[in-house]
Amino acid sequence: MLEEQLYAGMIPPSEDPGNSAKTQNSQVAALLFQVEVRRQLLMRTFGELRRRLHRLKLGLQVCEADITLTKGLRVSQMVCMGVWQWIHFRTSSLVKLKK
Repeated sequence: MLEEQLYAGMIPPSEDPGNSAKTQNSQVAALLFQVEVRRQLLMRTFGELRRRLHRLKLGLQVCEADITLTKGLRVSQMVCMGVWQWIHFRTSSLVKLKK
């Protein structure tokens, strides 16, 4: 409950309102606690964002490798098909010449 109040920016009143130094000390302590809670939340959020970015980078690297591999296979397949067609054309020409 106290954490929620502090996080929401509501500082609970001091136990002894007559003592202004004690009130100021408790308010400063409450503010420091609120700052620490927010800092920890930001650090946790930043860590999670960093992990997600790393996973995204890894995913992009895998996709790039996959695309490169696919392009390489397509090029080699096209070269093989071209060579095969050339061989087929040459052999069929030779067969026609022999007839």
